[in-house]
Order: sequence, then C-alpha cells, then structure tokens
Amino acid sequence: MHTVKVYGRVGRPLRGAVSRMLMLLAIPALLSITGCGGGTSDGTSAVGTSTATIKAATVTYGRVTGVADPLASAAAGVAGGAVGGVTVNGVRYDDSNAAYADDLGAVLTARQIGLGMMVAVEGDVDSGGASGVARRIVVVDDIVAPLVDVDLVGRTVTVPGARAQVDATTVLAGVSSLEALSTHRGEVVVIHGPLTDSGVVRATRIELRGAPLDGMWFKGRGVVRNLVSTLTDFELGPQGAQATVCYCHSLRDPAEPEIGEGRMIRVWSLTSPVVGTAKLWVSDKARVMGTPVIGTNTHVEVDGIWQSVLGQGVDASASGQIGAYPIDLSALSSDRMVRPVAGQYVAIKGSWLNGRLVATRASIPSPAELAKVQLTGALESLNNGFWKLRSDWIAFDSAQFESGNLQSLAPGVKVSVDATLTDRGLRADRVQLRP
Repeated sequence: MHTVKVYGRVGRPLRGAVSRMLMLLAIPALLSITGCGGGTSDGTSAVGTSTATIKAATVTYGRVTGVADPLASAAAGVAGGAVGGVTVNGVRYDDSNAAYADDLGAVLTARQIGLGMMVAVEGDVDSGGASGVARRIVVVDDIVAPLVDVDLVGRTVTVPGARAQVDATTVLAGVSSLEALSTHRGEVVVIHGPLTDSGVVRATRIELRGAPLDGMWFKGRGVVRNLVSTLTDFELGPQGAQATVCYCHSLRDPAEPEIGEGRMIRVWSLTSPVVGTAKLWVSDKARVMGTPVIGTNTHVEVDGIWQSVLGQGVDASASGQIGAYPIDLSALSSDRMVRPVAGQYVAIKGSWLNGRLVATRASIPSPAELAKVQLTGALESLNNGFWKLRSDWIAFDSAQFESGNLQSLAPGVKVSVDATLTDRGLRADRVQLRP
C-alpha cells in the first residue's frame, strides 16, 4: 500500500509537533513534510520489487465526493465497490478507525462529514490509488458566520467578510434550495469551497447551522486588504461583502508569517461578527496562510480552483496557484499540457521542488464529472419527495434500482447511491438496497 497523507495526501507519517499541527490547524503553511525522493519511506528502493509494499510520500487536498456509514461501508456495491467511508480526490478511504477533527482540534464524528466539505486526510492508499485506509481526517477551509444576504438572481450567498458563488455542484445542507436558505437571514451558515482571484468563494457546500450558540467558533477566510497597522485592523472580503477585522488581541505564533497586505489569512472568533452597515469581526485567533513547507521531491496532488494572481511571497516563476500551492506547469509534456484560466477547477499531480508543485500531470474535470457523488447509509425521513440520507436530501424519482424499487424505500432502509448534484437538488442515478 502507498502510505499517504491527504491534505485535500502525505507518505511518511507526520510525527511529533508537526503531526499535532495537522490535527489542530490543517493549514498548508504549517505542514512540514520530509520527502523521501525515489525510494520507500523506510529508505529501501522500490525498483524491481513489484511484490513489495510501496510507500511514497504524497500530499493532497480536496473535497468530499463520497460518504458511507460504518454500518454499510463493508459491503461492496454500486456506490464505490470497495471498503470506504469517505472519498476524496478519487480515493475511497475506510474510516472505521479514523480520528476526525476540525481546524481548531475539536473532535468530530464520521456522521458530521458531508458531501462537498474540504478536508485533509492522513492514511494509506493501495498501489492502484483507488482505495485506502484513513487514520486522520480534518475538516478545513470552512467559513462560519451569520447569513447576511442571498441573491437568487446572481446565486450568491453573503456573510460578513465573504461572498460565495453557488452553482449546480454546490451541496445545500439543512435546506432544500437557495430560496429556502434566503428565509434564514441572521442564522449561522457554514460555507466550504476554494477562493477565486476575485476573493469570492466557489461554494462546494453550504450548510445551515441555525441560531448562534454559546461557545461557537465563528470563522473567516480571505485576503488582507487596507491593513491599518500590524496591531489594529484590516478588511476581509470581496467588493460589496467587506468586513472590518479587529485582531488586536488575536493569538499568533511569532514563528508564523507576519500579517501583511495581500496575504491569505484565517480568523477565528468566539464573538459573532456584527451584521449591519458596519460589519465587524473581533478576532480571537489569526493565522496567515503561507506556502506549504514540504520536502523536496515529495509527490503532491492538489484539486481546486486555478488562481492566476499569485499570492504575496510566491515565486513569480510559478504558472498559477491552487489555494496555498504555487503550481509550475512548464515541465508538462506536450500531450499532457493544459492551459487553465482563472476560476477553472483543475486537478494537478507532480513533485514539490523549490517551494512549488512542478506538475507532471494536469486535467480539467468537466462540470458533469464534478457533479457526481456517492452515498451509503440508512434513509431517515421523507419530505416533499426528498429522502434524508446522512446530512443530505436526495430525490429517487428518476433513479435506476439495481435491487428493489421506489416503493421499497422507507425509514431505516439502507442504500448505496450514485447521484448527481443539480440545480434541482441531489438526484439519485443508481440505487442498490443494502442488507
């Protein structure tokens, strides 16, 4: 099996303080990974040993496109065909013994992981690269804030300091539609997805959390603008959605990059951002997102939105950027060359050299490919033609049943589903009943 850590994947287990950083923060700037070059992670060569276990140092980052309850994950079938509790970047991971956490180290459960979430996974992947076993799964890249506005025409969702673009591949959790979400202004929403050059989030999942609760951490993410000084305020968010962030009392590790104009940053607050004419965050924690610290020759896989505008401190020779990862496309062979434009979803594989990912393979998934998801679990309840399965609502009216039929569905019935994200919600394509 390939020993892998998935940051939206790392071959050699992260040990000591670095491993704790992954669990507590899961931010690329804080990853420190030792590459193993062309050999195995135990120092022996894999050349000529076709029957030996290959351990390749790998890093990746991506969104969840498949979820399976433990009660059904051991059965092979239509929605995956191999043991696996969560699917990220095309790899299905058995999460039976995985530790789940968010970016602040709070313990999560497998049932809290939903389609469209951006996650980091540490685990082992088999030599075929299609399945593996997860040890740690960390939810990252989320924004938690009160809902300010929903633009039904432009299909955007605005919270203090952020605006999210919704499309057919966005998972809506807790509500059946964008129209339904618009009736919940002032309530807390969780937004997952990568940032574009304009500072708008390309939403992969938006979840209605409800009324603010005592002790809830609010989270913001974006680019520092109009910084007053290193000890006072700055603005966060794209044009029309800006909020002022006061981070006078924020906790920041002196070893981390300085907060500066144009830098990517994450902020956390125990106080709800002010919703109104003057939107304000009072930040308790702040972390600058710098370029990842990754060992030379480490294999890296990154999926996300292509950014043509490079962040502060990034090597200008890079072709572009995905999240915190500078990408160099110059080494691609002519038959593998792609020319992504800003805002496109891109999948990149390659090696980490001189502070950037030197791509050996790149692809641009089609919207149809991005819309395909998988779910396995027990049905819970029916509402307006949609069944609740885990945290998502799915319609079965046009599905092909490989066992049973539409009338077989009832609360408690276990199913595996291949489905498609659409403007009309999550629609089942193929269904198999589980024992």
